[in-house]
Amino acid sequence: ALLMAPVFDELPEQVTAESTISWQALTDAERYVIEWAHQDQPEIVSTSTSSRETKTDPPQTPGAYLLTVRGVSSSRIQGNNATQAVNVLDPAPTNLTESIGIDGQVTLQWRHPQAAEQYSIVAAANHWQSEKNWLSSDTSYTTELPAGIYQWHVKPDTGAASETRSFTVCPTPPERLSVTQDKLSVSVALEPTIEGVRYRIDLLDSAGDLLQQTHSQGTTRIELPGFGSYQLQVASEQNSLHSEPVTAQIEAQQKPWWLLLFFPLLAL
Repeated sequence: ALLMAPVFDELPEQVTAESTISWQALTDAERYVIEWAHQDQPEIVSTSTSSRETKTDPPQTPGAYLLTVRGVSSSRIQGNNATQAVNVLDPAPTNLTESIGIDGQVTLQWRHPQAAEQYSIVAAANHWQSEKNWLSSDTSYTTELPAGIYQWHVKPDTGAASETRSFTVCPTPPERLSVTQDKLSVSVALEPTIEGVRYRIDLLDSAGDLLQQTHSQGTTRIELPGFGSYQLQVASEQNSLHSEPVTAQIEAQQKPWWLLLFFPLLAL
């Protein structure tokens, strides 16, 4: 009886020239015949034999192929064919990097050994309801993004998709902070107010312990618990992230009691 047709293992999600295609070993096979042909042409483009090894590398040239594998017995009789359609893609882009500016401008870059006419950049974020798809004819793409945690990968029009990378865009610290003190109260003005951004205002004592935390989107009045030295820290918050804080020192000093007697004497 002829050897049974080999059973292929599950193909990789994306097959490139660097991938490996394997099959389950046949008990009575001493070697295997491996043939590659184009799907739209019957001619075989390459033939090789494998001595008991149950794997092969795809062709170097991308394209749609048919892979045929059959076992050969000790009596040199070739067995039944196993055929698998294989779509070999260009190599995936590599060396993905992100350049993040303080104003939220992000430049995504990558390398690709095979130049593509167009690249598709697929990005996702926790604060987005669905993925976004950007197109680029170059190996870079620049866009402006709000604060958030992002994941992205890039896919050439005729190639395999790259690995997925993550990056974080932090909120921009408050640009203009105005603090006005009136005895035991402080007025904090933040301008300009940015859509989708709120401000976290922390009041700390001289030892650095948190006394009060307030969230605001504009001008806020904070009552001090008493006379003394305080520190005010203001940070921008957006999409569950916060910026580095901007710090202001507050000195609420009580006037000496003897001045209360001195001023009436001057009036006399």
